[in-house]
Amino acid sequence: MAIDQKRASDLAATAFEHWQAGRLNESAESYAAALAVADPGHYRTPVYHGEFASVLSALERNHEAISEFRTALTLEELQSGSDSSATRVARYFLGEQYLKMDLAAEALATVSANVVVAREHALLKLVEALARARLGDSEAARVAARAAVAAASSEEQRVKIAERLRDILASAR
Repeated sequence: MAIDQKRASDLAATAFEHWQAGRLNESAESYAAALAVADPGHYRTPVYHGEFASVLSALERNHEAISEFRTALTLEELQSGSDSSATRVARYFLGEQYLKMDLAAEALATVSANVVVAREHALLKLVEALARARLGDSEAARVAARAAVAAASSEEQRVKIAERLRDILASAR
């Protein structure tokens, strides 16, 4: 199919509406149609891949979700660079999907790909802490958990991260 970014945008908007209304199968169909005509170089295309991946994950189509999250990450890196906020978010979502699939080593590799950025990003440290805990590296998990809480950008985020990492942080006492 030929690239038609206007059509891709309209289909993605419909897909998002379906997703928000809980119509996941319809959402997946609309995202697939949107991506079939989307320009890979358009700034919104990585977002469409990420949203589609989230829908696929909710549908338990986990391997397809991984593929879409990887595509979103690759496109973000190409468009924004490896240290951009959008790339860090894409890296976080891919890491979370790996954790959902109990692929802790892959999650850790994903969020550790850019060590300098990961050191400063709370959500990447969150995934790192969870992955390290699942891999049995308790001390490194605690260090990452503390770093995740410390790097939180708001009090609300700090509380949510601390709650999610409660067991890891409690084992440090």
